[in-house]
Amino acid sequence: MKIGIVGAGHAGIAAAQEAVKSGAEVTLFSEEGFLPYYRPRITSVAFLQSGENDIFMHPKGWYLDNKITLVLGTKIVKVNTTEISLTSEHGEYYRFDKIIIATGAKPIVPPFAEALVLQGKVSPLWTIQDALTIRGKISSIKNIVVVGGGAIGIESALRALDAGLNVSIIEKAPSLMIRNLSPKASYTLSNILKTKGIKLIMNEAIEEVHEKNNGVEIETSSGGKIYAELVLLSIGGAPNTKIAGLPKLAMERGLEVDFQTKTQSPNLFAAGDAAIFKNIQPYCSALKANGQGKVAGFNAVKNDNFVEYKPSAIAVELKFKNFELHSIGFTKEENNKKEEVIEESAATYRSVTKRNDDILGIQMVGSGKDFITYKKQLKEEF
Repeated sequence: MKIGIVGAGHAGIAAAQEAVKSGAEVTLFSEEGFLPYYRPRITSVAFLQSGENDIFMHPKGWYLDNKITLVLGTKIVKVNTTEISLTSEHGEYYRFDKIIIATGAKPIVPPFAEALVLQGKVSPLWTIQDALTIRGKISSIKNIVVVGGGAIGIESALRALDAGLNVSIIEKAPSLMIRNLSPKASYTLSNILKTKGIKLIMNEAIEEVHEKNNGVEIETSSGGKIYAELVLLSIGGAPNTKIAGLPKLAMERGLEVDFQTKTQSPNLFAAGDAAIFKNIQPYCSALKANGQGKVAGFNAVKNDNFVEYKPSAIAVELKFKNFELHSIGFTKEENNKKEEVIEESAATYRSVTKRNDDILGIQMVGSGKDFITYKKQLKEEF
């Protein structure tokens, strides 16, 4: 059986390994020209804490040894679910018995940034090429603005500070990591970052960005202005599924799949950020992508005895030098859930969220003490 997998991120690699175990011939396509890599580690490459070669999943020979045909630098632009075929942007045509879409997500780039991205003054940090481009600028810039106060934005800010830059974060919401932390935990996080020297501009939208000297000047909704040689976008992603031959809705929102990762087409599977599961909130996660990829790779080879993907709570975790942040499950006091503080100080906040005696959520800022212990007691609800 021949399996074609589009996308060589965490879901694609996991799917390839699982399909090969079942005896399939696997061809793995990557739009990027680099060997598949651990995407959560690209921030360390961008800010000089790791080298490019440190984040590759496997050496080139591993793919040959595991009978995976790796096709790099090839963008698939068309899927034909009737012929079960793929067509590349260069017109190359491939036939398979089953196809798995694992193209991941693409960064959100707001309209104000589109032209400046092309000029290199505004950049997402989404691929290894983005990381290498940013890395090449570090020695020649002094000021960086991170747009977005989520986990990746905060990690980028900490690593940029470590690289010797003046760092500011602009966040549209009134608090950092508003989806993952309670107000008290977010307040502690803000204090920690301010103490380290990171400037926080909260509850502000970006109104205008225009070129100034060797960088850009950002004007916020309050009328404030801030200058930076580089603006880093960290405001999330959207499914990367604009491939001809897929349903229009799938190209906009991702491919809807069941818990066997099957789409409405019997020969087409999807996993990772390209896949949408009914009644499950989409969330970019390497662990999630890996688990779904394994299911897709296994089921694509089978005609029966399919396995199902079992969703689980995914922890948001950040560790950098002496700083830690962990969040999993429900962290807000709502629907009879109560937050129980374990430790609170200027530099540390640890709590669990409970309903009666059940732990439904955990959040820790500044310290990860006993996180694993509490995580083992977590009762998951969806």
